[in-house]
Amino acid sequence: EAESRMPEVGGLKWRGNHTLSKRELQAVTFTQAPSWRLWEIWKPNPEFSESTLIGDLERVETLYELHGYYEARATYALTWNDAHTVVAIVVTIDEGPTVAIAGRRVAIPEELARELGEEGQQTLLADLPLEVDGPFSPDRYARSKKLLLERLADVGHPLARVEGSATVDVAAHQARVEWQIVPGPLVRLGPVKIEGLYLVDEATARREIHIAEGDIYSPRSLERVRRG
Repeated sequence: EAESRMPEVGGLKWRGNHTLSKRELQAVTFTQAPSWRLWEIWKPNPEFSESTLIGDLERVETLYELHGYYEARATYALTWNDAHTVVAIVVTIDEGPTVAIAGRRVAIPEELARELGEEGQQTLLADLPLEVDGPFSPDRYARSKKLLLERLADVGHPLARVEGSATVDVAAHQARVEWQIVPGPLVRLGPVKIEGLYLVDEATARREIHIAEGDIYSPRSLERVRRG
């Protein structure tokens, strides 16, 4: 039985991870460090598998790629005890350079541009996580797209689409984003009804409803009414 036991992890250290925290890295790895919490010191050390550790490092590199570090590499070193039953692990991260946004173009159709006006267009594109000369990552790309769609819905275009893509040149450490907004129809509210009232009369509830039939659809306005 003693010979068939799996070796244990005696310690796990991370080095070179400046962008991502140890907690973020350990969230995607199966190899875990022993717990030093007082209420958990009775627990046995985690089992060690080198093949699992190799898979963990691949997941770490993928996580860095999601944050825009396409050339990040993770390596490991093992230090065993004399009996070869307990191992200390040191994982070293070489994050490499990040990818910067060399250009970003968001094409707004003429009809939507007239509808929004100059100020509305600026508001639509303001403070997106993807800024020229800023870092590019798939995560920032997805968040920017989601934010654009939320803003379009708030100005009456809940069926809008954002088409296009990003071109990443890893060797040059640059990315270019090309998007085309397809706004879909302008949506307005129909009749505003209230159902399910028992303890509050409708006149009282209506005082909290600051929307009316014909208003431009806006999830933000509807949420304010719901809370009211």
